[in-house]
Amino acid sequence: MAYPLFEQAQQAFAHGERDVAFKLARQAILQDSKYAPAWLLMSRVVDDETQKRECLERALTLDPNYREARNELDSMRLRELVAGFRAPIFQEPKREPLRLGQALVAKGLITEQQLQDALREQHNDQNRGHKTMLGMILLRRKFISPLAMAAVLVEQQQSRSIPDRLGEYLLSQGLLTPERLQQAIAEHALASIYEKPIRFGELLVQRGYIRREQLDRALEEQRQDAYNKYYY
Repeated sequence: MAYPLFEQAQQAFAHGERDVAFKLARQAILQDSKYAPAWLLMSRVVDDETQKRECLERALTLDPNYREARNELDSMRLRELVAGFRAPIFQEPKREPLRLGQALVAKGLITEQQLQDALREQHNDQNRGHKTMLGMILLRRKFISPLAMAAVLVEQQQSRSIPDRLGEYLLSQGLLTPERLQQAIAEHALASIYEKPIRFGELLVQRGYIRREQLDRALEEQRQDAYNKYYY
Protein backbone atom coordinates (compact mmCIF):
# COMPACT_ATOMS: atom_id res chain seq x y z
CA MET A 1 0.00 0.00 0.00
CA ALA A 2 2.89 2.37 0.68
CA TYR A 3 4.45 1.92 -2.75
CA PRO A 4 2.26 4.41 -4.73
CA LEU A 5 2.92 7.10 -2.14
CA PHE A 6 6.63 6.26 -2.20
CA GLU A 7 6.67 6.59 -6.00
CA GLN A 8 5.02 10.01 -5.77
CA ALA A 9 7.49 11.06 -3.07
CA GLN A 10 10.43 10.00 -5.26
CA GLN A 11 9.09 11.99 -8.20
CA ALA A 12 8.58 15.07 -6.03
CA PHE A 13 12.13 14.73 -4.68
CA ALA A 14 13.53 14.38 -8.21
CA HIS A 15 11.78 17.64 -9.17
CA GLY A 16 13.21 19.47 -6.17
CA GLU A 17 9.90 19.61 -4.28
CA ARG A 18 11.35 18.64 -0.90
CA ASP A 19 8.34 19.66 1.19
CA VAL A 20 5.98 17.59 -0.96
CA ALA A 21 8.42 14.67 -0.93
CA PHE A 22 8.68 14.89 2.86
CA LYS A 23 4.90 14.72 3.36
CA LEU A 24 4.44 11.85 0.92
CA ALA A 25 7.37 9.85 2.34
CA ARG A 26 5.99 10.37 5.83
CA GLN A 27 2.59 9.05 4.75
CA ALA A 28 4.26 6.05 3.07
CA ILE A 29 6.08 5.23 6.31
CA LEU A 30 2.87 5.52 8.27
CA GLN A 31 1.18 3.06 5.91
CA ASP A 32 4.10 0.62 6.04
CA SER A 33 6.81 1.32 8.60
CA LYS A 34 8.78 -1.73 7.37
CA TYR A 35 9.36 -0.41 3.84
CA ALA A 36 13.10 0.36 3.89
CA PRO A 37 13.25 2.53 0.71
CA ALA A 38 10.80 5.00 2.28
CA TRP A 39 13.16 5.44 5.25
CA LEU A 40 16.07 6.04 2.87
CA LEU A 41 14.07 8.70 1.04
CA MET A 42 13.05 10.29 4.34
CA SER A 43 16.75 10.56 5.26
CA ARG A 44 17.23 12.66 2.13
CA VAL A 45 14.42 15.12 2.76
CA VAL A 46 14.97 15.90 6.45
CA ASP A 47 17.52 18.55 7.42
CA ASP A 48 18.41 17.46 10.93
CA GLU A 49 21.53 15.24 10.98
CA THR A 50 20.26 13.18 13.90
CA GLN A 51 17.03 12.43 12.04
CA LYS A 52 18.99 11.55 8.89
CA ARG A 53 21.05 9.04 10.85
CA GLU A 54 17.96 7.59 12.53
CA CYS A 55 16.22 7.09 9.17
CA LEU A 56 19.27 5.41 7.62
CA GLU A 57 19.74 3.14 10.63
CA ARG A 58 16.05 2.22 10.48
CA ALA A 59 16.40 1.33 6.79
CA LEU A 60 19.40 -0.90 7.55
CA THR A 61 17.60 -2.56 10.45
CA LEU A 62 14.84 -3.53 8.04
CA ASP A 63 17.26 -4.55 5.28
CA PRO A 64 20.88 -5.12 6.46
CA ASN A 65 21.98 -5.61 2.83
CA TYR A 66 20.54 -2.28 1.62
CA ARG A 67 23.66 -0.96 -0.16
CA GLU A 68 22.41 2.60 -0.81
CA ALA A 69 21.50 3.12 2.84
CA ARG A 70 24.82 1.61 3.96
CA ASN A 71 26.81 3.87 1.62
CA GLU A 72 24.98 7.01 2.75
CA LEU A 73 25.42 6.14 6.43
CA ASP A 74 29.11 5.45 5.90
CA SER A 75 29.46 8.78 4.06
CA MET A 76 27.74 10.58 6.90
CA ARG A 77 30.09 9.01 9.45
CA LEU A 78 33.11 9.96 7.33
CA ARG A 79 31.92 13.58 7.08
CA GLU A 80 31.45 13.70 10.84
CA LEU A 81 34.94 12.30 11.38
CA VAL A 82 36.52 14.86 9.04
CA ALA A 83 34.52 17.68 10.61
CA GLY A 84 35.79 16.58 14.02
CA PHE A 85 39.38 17.08 12.93
CA ARG A 86 38.62 20.47 11.38
CA ALA A 87 36.26 21.78 14.04
CA PRO A 88 36.80 25.50 14.73
CA ILE A 89 37.59 26.70 18.23
CA PHE A 90 34.33 28.60 18.41
CA GLN A 91 31.29 26.79 17.09
CA GLU A 92 27.80 28.12 16.72
CA PRO A 93 25.55 26.23 19.15
CA LYS A 94 23.18 23.73 17.58
CA ARG A 95 19.66 25.05 17.28
CA GLU A 96 17.15 22.90 19.09
CA PRO A 97 13.45 22.93 18.19
CA LEU A 98 11.50 25.35 20.35
CA ARG A 99 9.83 23.80 23.38
CA LEU A 100 6.20 24.62 24.07
CA GLY A 101 6.96 27.46 26.50
CA GLN A 102 9.54 29.02 24.21
CA ALA A 103 7.21 28.76 21.23
CA LEU A 104 4.41 30.47 23.15
CA VAL A 105 6.71 33.33 24.14
CA ALA A 106 8.04 33.65 20.57
CA LYS A 107 4.48 34.00 19.28
CA GLY A 108 3.62 36.59 21.91
CA LEU A 109 0.95 34.37 23.50
CA ILE A 110 2.56 34.54 26.96
CA THR A 111 5.27 36.74 28.44
CA GLU A 112 8.71 35.57 29.50
CA GLN A 113 7.77 36.34 33.11
CA GLN A 114 4.67 34.15 32.86
CA LEU A 115 6.79 31.32 31.45
CA GLN A 116 9.30 31.61 34.28
CA ASP A 117 6.50 31.66 36.88
CA ALA A 118 4.99 28.51 35.36
CA LEU A 119 8.37 26.75 35.18
CA ARG A 120 9.00 27.61 38.83
CA GLU A 121 5.62 26.12 39.79
CA GLN A 122 6.38 23.01 37.72
CA HIS A 123 9.72 22.63 39.52
CA ASN A 124 8.03 22.97 42.91
CA ASP A 125 5.48 20.33 41.93
CA GLN A 126 8.29 17.96 40.94
CA ASN A 127 9.95 18.48 44.33
CA ARG A 128 6.67 17.43 45.96
CA GLY A 129 6.55 14.29 43.82
CA HIS A 130 3.95 15.54 41.33
CA LYS A 131 4.52 15.56 37.58
CA THR A 132 2.63 18.50 36.09
CA MET A 133 2.70 19.40 32.41
CA LEU A 134 3.76 22.97 31.70
CA GLY A 135 0.71 23.52 29.51
CA MET A 136 -1.62 22.54 32.36
CA ILE A 137 0.01 25.10 34.64
CA LEU A 138 -0.31 27.85 32.02
CA LEU A 139 -3.98 26.98 31.52
CA ARG A 140 -4.69 26.67 35.23
CA ARG A 141 -3.23 30.11 35.85
CA LYS A 142 -5.16 31.47 32.85
CA PHE A 143 -2.01 32.72 31.15
CA ILE A 144 -3.32 31.31 27.86
CA SER A 145 -6.56 29.94 26.42
CA PRO A 146 -6.95 26.23 25.60
CA LEU A 147 -7.49 26.91 21.90
CA ALA A 148 -4.40 29.12 21.62
CA MET A 149 -2.20 26.53 23.28
CA ALA A 150 -3.74 23.75 21.18
CA ALA A 151 -2.95 25.67 17.98
CA VAL A 152 0.75 25.79 18.88
CA LEU A 153 0.78 22.09 19.81
CA VAL A 154 -0.78 21.17 16.46
CA GLU A 155 1.78 23.31 14.64
CA GLN A 156 4.58 21.48 16.45
CA GLN A 157 3.08 18.09 15.64
CA GLN A 158 2.75 18.97 11.95
CA SER A 159 6.42 20.00 11.76
CA ARG A 160 7.84 16.81 13.32
CA SER A 161 9.38 14.56 10.64
CA ILE A 162 8.79 11.22 12.37
CA PRO A 163 5.43 10.80 14.11
CA ASP A 164 5.40 10.32 17.86
CA ARG A 165 2.10 11.45 19.35
CA LEU A 166 -1.28 9.93 18.54
CA GLY A 167 -2.48 13.15 16.90
CA GLU A 168 0.46 13.07 14.47
CA TYR A 169 -0.49 9.59 13.26
CA LEU A 170 -4.12 10.62 12.77
CA LEU A 171 -3.12 13.81 10.95
CA SER A 172 -0.80 12.01 8.57
CA GLN A 173 -3.43 9.41 7.76
CA GLY A 174 -5.99 12.09 6.98
CA LEU A 175 -8.29 10.93 9.78
CA LEU A 176 -8.15 14.32 11.51
CA THR A 177 -7.83 17.83 10.16
CA PRO A 178 -5.52 20.28 11.98
CA GLU A 179 -8.60 22.29 13.01
CA ARG A 180 -10.36 19.27 14.51
CA LEU A 181 -7.18 18.15 16.27
CA GLN A 182 -6.82 21.64 17.74
CA GLN A 183 -10.38 21.51 19.05
CA ALA A 184 -9.84 18.04 20.52
CA ILE A 185 -6.61 19.06 22.29
CA ALA A 186 -8.38 22.09 23.77
CA GLU A 187 -11.28 19.93 25.00
CA HIS A 188 -8.86 17.41 26.49
CA ALA A 189 -6.98 20.17 28.31
CA LEU A 190 -10.20 21.60 29.75
CA ALA A 191 -11.24 18.16 30.99
CA SER A 192 -7.91 17.79 32.76
CA ILE A 193 -8.19 21.22 34.40
CA TYR A 194 -11.62 20.43 35.79
CA GLU A 195 -10.42 17.02 37.03
CA LYS A 196 -12.43 14.99 34.54
CA PRO A 197 -9.54 12.96 33.11
CA ILE A 198 -10.11 11.05 29.89
CA ARG A 199 -7.68 9.46 27.49
CA PHE A 200 -7.15 11.57 24.39
CA GLY A 201 -8.07 8.71 22.05
CA GLU A 202 -11.27 8.02 23.99
CA LEU A 203 -12.26 11.67 23.71
CA LEU A 204 -11.81 11.52 19.93
CA VAL A 205 -14.08 8.48 19.71
CA GLN A 206 -16.71 9.90 22.05
CA ARG A 207 -16.89 13.13 20.06
CA GLY A 208 -17.26 11.19 16.84
CA TYR A 209 -14.02 12.56 15.38
CA ILE A 210 -12.74 9.05 14.57
CA ARG A 211 -14.07 5.49 14.78
CA ARG A 212 -12.95 2.95 17.37
CA GLU A 213 -11.20 0.79 14.78
CA GLN A 214 -9.30 3.82 13.45
CA LEU A 215 -8.10 4.62 16.97
CA ASP A 216 -7.03 1.02 17.58
CA ARG A 217 -5.11 0.91 14.30
CA ALA A 218 -3.31 4.21 15.00
CA LEU A 219 -2.41 3.11 18.54
CA GLU A 220 -1.02 -0.18 17.24
CA GLU A 221 1.17 1.66 14.72
CA GLN A 222 2.34 3.99 17.47
CA ARG A 223 3.24 1.04 19.72
CA GLN A 224 5.01 -0.78 16.88
CA ASP A 225 7.11 2.27 15.99
CA ALA A 226 8.05 2.75 19.65
CA TYR A 227 9.08 -0.91 19.85
CA ASN A 228 11.21 -0.62 16.70
CA LYS A 229 12.84 2.56 17.97
CA TYR A 230 13.95 1.18 21.32
CA TYR A 231 14.60 -2.50 20.57
CA TYR A 232 16.21 -2.50 17.12
